[in-house]
Amino acid sequence: MKPRKTFSAPFESPLEELFAQTLQPLLKKSVQLIPQYAIETLWGKFRIDFAIKNDDKIIGVECDGETVHGTEAQLYDTWRDIIILNENIITVIYRFSGTSLLKNIPAAVYAFYLCEPHIFAKRHISVLQQNISQDLFQELKGKITNLDNFDLPVCEKDSEKTSLRIRKHSRITADQYQIYKFLMENTGKRINPLIYKYLKQKT
Repeated sequence: MKPRKTFSAPFESPLEELFAQTLQPLLKKSVQLIPQYAIETLWGKFRIDFAIKNDDKIIGVECDGETVHGTEAQLYDTWRDIIILNENIITVIYRFSGTSLLKNIPAAVYAFYLCEPHIFAKRHISVLQQNISQDLFQELKGKITNLDNFDLPVCEKDSEKTSLRIRKHSRITADQYQIYKFLMENTGKRINPLIYKYLKQKT
């Protein structure tokens, strides 16, 4: 399934619109899907593509472009997510590669369902399952538990190679805690120069 080249506000990319159009009908009525959710931090204002509100929990979702981010972009994303998670507003952030959304949106959303089943109206999930090959369905059920970095790189669908790549940031590792301590010593500054400074100190 391919998104249109154009898209409508409040979305900032066709990928975001595709994700919202696929996800929204599957959510419980009590769950809010909020695009371009703003979070104020000591390092400026950040927006996440989607905030999903369910009771007192807010889940963040990012659609990471039509290709998998390179190393530099992933590093920036990690620092950004560390900042956002430590604001204690967003409890977890999922990052879907653009390839996953473009090539296999049903599988990407179904993987999301396996991670966060409480936000979905389960009567609609069979619709997703019908659009996923049985092999991929079994792979998802077997591998998605306790997801941190999920990568199912090559699956065959209609003779086309497709991939499913998802990253999950929900807890701060020991290395990331050191980054956060460094950030707290350098509040009010932009992330990219801070990353450069931090890496230079580590070498």
